[in-house]
Amino acid sequence: KIISESLRVLRRGGIVIVCYPAEGSFLLKSCQKIMHIFLKRNTGFDIENEIVHNHLSNAYEIKKLLMTFKHMKNIDSSFYPFSIPVIPFSLFINEVYEKQS
Repeated sequence: KIISESLRVLRRGGIVIVCYPAEGSFLLKSCQKIMHIFLKRNTGFDIENEIVHNHLSNAYEIKKLLMTFKHMKNIDSSFYPFSIPVIPFSLFINEVYEKQS
């Protein structure tokens, strides 16, 4: 809904910047696991057994959704931290779209 409304009010030639976590990636899962171990060891807080926020969509689903908007042209994609243009080796993805019509 957020993406649809943003695109609805955007003028032709307007730019939308979308940044989202690479939820579902190997790198992000690995970093989260290390962070959870570090937290438990240093604070006693066991995040694995707590109710924390969860992302409703993974990076693959978000990318697929963005590709359904045919009037939007992807003019830039950045994959962090390694600039490898694939989701599994990213922590987050930054994309720039321009409205064509």
